Amino acid sequence: MTDKPETYGGANIPKTVRKAPKDLLTIGQIADIVTPTGVDKKHRTDLLRWYRTQGYLNAVARESEGRKSYLYLPDQILLAEILFRMGEFGIASKDAANAARLAISHWNEDDFEDEAPALTPGMSVIRDYEAGERDWTFELWSFVHPKNGRVAFEGRIAANQRGQGTGLLMTRNAPYEVRAVLAVDLIDVLDRVHPMAKARREVLN
Repeated sequence: MTDKPETYGGANIPKTVRKAPKDLLTIGQIADIVTPTGVDKKHRTDLLRWYRTQGYLNAVARESEGRKSYLYLPDQILLAEILFRMGEFGIASKDAANAARLAISHWNEDDFEDEAPALTPGMSVIRDYEAGERDWTFELWSFVHPKNGRVAFEGRIAANQRGQGTGLLMTRNAPYEVRAVLAVDLIDVLDRVHPMAKARREVLN
């Protein structure tokens, strides 16, 4: 099966590669990791493709041969898991999903002093986990404007016991007030990512 160009809704344009590098993943491989026992994998895969059309999952490359699959960094596994967990809570807001996307896939310039610790916040979480840290969570914050009632969302990654994590820009915007926060423990999905990441490093080495 070939992925059609119009099924990709990401903001970036994926680079073209002849075949998938060992360090990138297809939608099917992401589905293998984020589909729990007893859950229909095809349904999960279709939902991941829908996330892609909405621009939530960001591909970094696309094959020019074979299946012509879109290819993703491992951090998109974390994002997929977060989107599924948000769905379990009935959160269907596009703004909330985009807040999760930004939290996993993009740094803010205030998140580090000199150089970013990894390509994306999500990749930083994976690297930190592989170094032995098991305390990362994703937080979805909601804010409300006290005058017009507008609700806004922002996401961050946090290792609160160590005082680490990305910042919340919305808290610097005086008109907005904190309303609620939803936390997703990332250790469960990281435990599933780790064997895959280890195997891929061994292949690359």
